[in-house]
Amino acid sequence: AEYAAWHVEPYSEEMHMVGELGPARVAYCKWWDRERGCGEVVDTVDKGVAAVLAAALTTGANVAPNAKYLIQGEMVEYRRVKDAEVDRGILVRGVRGW
Repeated sequence: AEYAAWHVEPYSEEMHMVGELGPARVAYCKWWDRERGCGEVVDTVDKGVAAVLAAALTTGANVAPNAKYLIQGEMVEYRRVKDAEVDRGILVRGVRGW
């Protein structure tokens, strides 16, 4: 995997839709490795697990991937991308008030 990568999706010559349509999913952080910049979130509805890279975390400014992280148990909203190997979480942002 691309640990601490600057981009979650590979470059492409043309634009295409990635992930699901509709409202964001809600999940909690199962674990996070700050050294490698990756972890997993568990969906609160279907209990599906999605891998997350630090580059997929949404912040208010341009922040280096190695400075982005989740805390175990933290609630987030995300978009799920189905892949052949493992589901991935993109556009991950914290949910306040949980």
